[in-house]
Amino acid sequence: MAAAPLSPATRRLLGWMFLWTGILLGLGQLIRLSIAAYAWSIEGIEGGLEVGLVLLYLLGLVGASLLVRYGRRLLRGGQLVDGPVKKTIL
Repeated sequence: MAAAPLSPATRRLLGWMFLWTGILLGLGQLIRLSIAAYAWSIEGIEGGLEVGLVLLYLLGLVGASLLVRYGRRLLRGGQLVDGPVKKTIL
């Protein structure tokens, strides 16, 4: 059963919400990553910085970029779900 398409106002609101959420999440992850890089430069490789946390911060950056991408797509009038014929490369 296919879902009904969103109205243009709802699509625009969701687009702005995705866009701002992605931007804020990306800024937060960049700040966390820069703090981790600073701590690593001070403490060196023997410090308590875990590689798993750095990978989690990078994964957060990937998630933020996807949120920004979906937000831009919705603001430009597209849908979140790709149809059978995809007209864009990304």
